[in-house]
Amino acid sequence: WGTTDRAGSLLKDGVFSYWLEDDILKSTVTWKAGLKQGAYSSYHPSGEALEAGAFRDDLKDGKWVTTRAAVQSDPGIPASTLESTQIWAEGKRHGAFIRYDVQCGWWVEKGSFKEGVKHGEWSTRPGPRYYSCDESGLAVRGTWSSRNRAETCSRGNYREGQKYGVW
Repeated sequence: WGTTDRAGSLLKDGVFSYWLEDDILKSTVTWKAGLKQGAYSSYHPSGEALEAGAFRDDLKDGKWVTTRAAVQSDPGIPASTLESTQIWAEGKRHGAFIRYDVQCGWWVEKGSFKEGVKHGEWSTRPGPRYYSCDESGLAVRGTWSSRNRAETCSRGNYREGQKYGVW
């Protein structure tokens, strides 16, 4: 089950799983000599993935992916479960960060961190981008706005999967 430290306290060693009531898996984490070391996964009460990443010396390290529980609010709009991806180094956000929208999974905010602080250029997608997408993520109805940095490239409406009206 583990080793002991100098004081004789048991140190966790191995893969441990933590459970909610009703035998619902909450998380799985790898321990080595009492420190989180290696793969980590946590889960929504529904059993769907919540967060996945890795630890090094008890600190988040490398790429972490966070997801949201699948919620279908409109049958015409596929829901995306991907919430964010981010890079960690020595327990601090350090590197690329991307947050995704609930619909179609398109990024809505992206940038980077340096030693836990936002750093450099950050981009966000403003306003309504779409109201409905098909399975491939293409707009089928609603308002659409395409941007390249601060400049709007195109704007218009879709109806039945086709551009409609003035663009």
